[in-house]
Amino acid sequence: MCSFYRNSLLRGAALFMGSLFLLLAFSCNNQHHFIKDKKLRERVKQDFASRDSLLGGEITKQRFSFGDKEITDEVRGALEFLYAYMPLSDVIDYSQHDLAKDVYSSLQAREEMPWGDLVPEKVFLHFVLPPRVNNETLDASRPLFYKELKERVKGLSMRQAALEVNHWCHEWVTYAPSDARTRSPLATKRNALGRCGEESTFTVAALRAVGIPARQVYTPRWAHTDDNHAWVEVWIEGKWYFLGACEPAADLNIAWFNSSVVRAMLVHTKVFGYYEGPEEVLQRTPNFTEINCIDNYITTRKAEVRVVDKEGKPVPNATVRYCIYNYSEFYPVAKLESDDQGTSVLSVGYGDMIVWASKGDLMGYALSKSDQKEPLTITLTTFDELPASAEFSIIPPKGEALPTTATEEAIALNDKRLTEEDSIRKAYELTFAPTKEEVKLSQAWGLPEGELTQLYTTARSNIHHLIDFIEKASNKSLALAFLQALSAKDQSDIERSLLDAFFAKVPDEATSFELEYLYNPRIHYEHLSNWQKELEILKDISDNPQEIFDFINQKVIVDDVLNRNGKPISPAGVIKWGRADLHSIKIAYVAALRYKGIPARINESTRAVEYSLNKGAEWHKVDFESQSITLPKKGRLDLVRTPDTSTEPKYYSHFTIARMDDRNSFPATIYYDYTLSNELRTLFATPQELEEGNYIIVSGTRMASGTVLAHVEKFKVSEGTTTKQSVKVPVDPDDVSVIGSINAEATYLSVPNLEPVSIISTTGRGYFVLAILKRGTEPTNHALKDLERVQTQLNAWGRPFLLLFTNEHDYKGYKKEEFPTLPSNLTYGVDLNGAIEKMVREAVNSTSSDLPLVIVADSFGRVVFVRQGYTISLGDQILSILPKL
Repeated sequence: MCSFYRNSLLRGAALFMGSLFLLLAFSCNNQHHFIKDKKLRERVKQDFASRDSLLGGEITKQRFSFGDKEITDEVRGALEFLYAYMPLSDVIDYSQHDLAKDVYSSLQAREEMPWGDLVPEKVFLHFVLPPRVNNETLDASRPLFYKELKERVKGLSMRQAALEVNHWCHEWVTYAPSDARTRSPLATKRNALGRCGEESTFTVAALRAVGIPARQVYTPRWAHTDDNHAWVEVWIEGKWYFLGACEPAADLNIAWFNSSVVRAMLVHTKVFGYYEGPEEVLQRTPNFTEINCIDNYITTRKAEVRVVDKEGKPVPNATVRYCIYNYSEFYPVAKLESDDQGTSVLSVGYGDMIVWASKGDLMGYALSKSDQKEPLTITLTTFDELPASAEFSIIPPKGEALPTTATEEAIALNDKRLTEEDSIRKAYELTFAPTKEEVKLSQAWGLPEGELTQLYTTARSNIHHLIDFIEKASNKSLALAFLQALSAKDQSDIERSLLDAFFAKVPDEATSFELEYLYNPRIHYEHLSNWQKELEILKDISDNPQEIFDFINQKVIVDDVLNRNGKPISPAGVIKWGRADLHSIKIAYVAALRYKGIPARINESTRAVEYSLNKGAEWHKVDFESQSITLPKKGRLDLVRTPDTSTEPKYYSHFTIARMDDRNSFPATIYYDYTLSNELRTLFATPQELEEGNYIIVSGTRMASGTVLAHVEKFKVSEGTTTKQSVKVPVDPDDVSVIGSINAEATYLSVPNLEPVSIISTTGRGYFVLAILKRGTEPTNHALKDLERVQTQLNAWGRPFLLLFTNEHDYKGYKKEEFPTLPSNLTYGVDLNGAIEKMVREAVNSTSSDLPLVIVADSFGRVVFVRQGYTISLGDQILSILPKL
């Protein structure tokens, strides 16, 4: 076994016995156990002792040291439970003092809240006590949230309190997309925005703070549309209910996804510790138990798979990935292992899935159909023996929306509260605005006009710290460039002390390349931290990347078990504790290279660790698994669309490219920056360099029903050669397909008050018609008259129409009386600066400026119909697609 993977079992054997002895001695002398269930208590004892010994007794030495402060036996017992299962990142990077405060607050809530006695011990341990929800940064939110919320929920029932906490969450936070790093609950609260994973983490943290059991549940990918979603389940008097995080409803089990979750294939959560509940277990690790919650929502089927070799013999211990077609890739939502009979079984919704099985360098894939009666058999072969291509019709689950029980009066009252809460949050957001003096600073500092404008938008509550940072910098242009090298999310929550520490190392002559890959504190999606002091241990080592690699190799033990799916360990923690998961070690190695003056990165496309010695002209690849540093062999890929593909293919919308991973025989998607153009003709305007290897291209068309017509094709890239490959996008001329995607959260100006309003807040969930009009022109007038002609049928359809004018002047000149019989569910507005028109044009690949521009889309942003300019029988054309939606 290579030294990088050496284990420390021998070193920890003696410590294990010592830890176990101390723990048993403590428990014998303590008659007031924190955990009353004897069987559970014994398991926790064993797991804590095992964990502590594996870490050389450092948990006992470092994490139960509180100086001259005493902790109660109850708190000690709670800490032992938490440290028995915490991911290594929390053991290393989260202070025992802060964790003890979390415990005290949790015990206080259990004592003071009227439902405290109603929560069973196991439910409390797994769904109240743990401060960690998912992969967020831990913070001091538990006691602070309890202080804010305890009076607010006073006198309420457990159910009412859960709803009230969600109203509080909505006062502080609303939805906005962002990058993959998950903010801490307090950072989300300060920022007033969060993606669904952050909103649900924030809401779970708030519910647990008042002693209400809660968990974040997640559908890794929808089957009927692209993207995913996370929400919250709360335990109320023996039963789990769901709610939309920061999206209060009139009652539990009401959310915008009531009609979507019935079409889900999998809903899962990772429960802290060793959990034994009624749900299907997907995997157990030393940190968590992953469970399948899909049965809480729908009737499921058993997707049974049998993995065999070419002789038809069962293959045990094969990796079986259950995959959903989403964003034009086969995304694994569950990974299981075949049993001795080569069998794997998963409870899923009544839809189709691609199942990919592999073992060593052998692999195979097939479609698991919802109506399949017999186990799906997958035969493992080499890549070369896989079929050259394959086509699938992948049908998602169908189903009626989950029923709701709220009365119309309750819904109306809730809607009124939502408006009030929006006002409270918007008033808070006004404090983000720069002062008049700060607005003038750009000119006073000699910076180009408008350079600070974008920063005002992205930094939000952090803007005043950033302005102060620039003001105190001697080289203000460099300070601004340093901030601009950070992500928008980092700009909004980076600590001032970190800015000062890292900027102090930046020379005046630093280039944009160096600001990105040498002086940037951001490496991947880790929590930003100051690792420079701990890396001083490298000062006597040369700046040779191989020597730095060898040093970390000898210094750090790879442990992909104790931090399984956890938040990355800080580079300082990796070096100090000498034990980490491989991803954290990769981040630490990049930090070490940067500390030694070598530009380095984790490649966003391939996730490989790379460094450059010639200003980015070449990037050396560092392979930790094989312990090699190489200049990868590369060829070129010339990608074109097939002649029968009428749509301009877009990456993620219509196709993706994946390289076969050499170690697990599963295609790893190559990621491109989706903020740039993702059209095939742009990405592959010229042949692009790719690392030598085996590849597949996954392409497809999603129909309006959610069904996907998918095509898979394999190819190879060889060193020094150009591979020509085509993208085939299957179509069904008799069905309605998804043309493109818009952001349904985009805003327009309502009339007459001209306030920003989102599309989705106007249209609600489901399909809608959006039209951008040019007042007084024949094409616009003709289109409106066409809609009037079929008003009765469109009213029967019942979906909303949003008609936007290009400016306020056009709207004021529009005469509604000229079009008296337009569909009744109609809203007018103004397209601010043409932003929505631009978005729609890009979504449907339109280069024309003709108006009107009319689309039919849904609240997921899927565009299924478009007409532009002068059009005959627009209303009839819209009606013709409705039966197919």
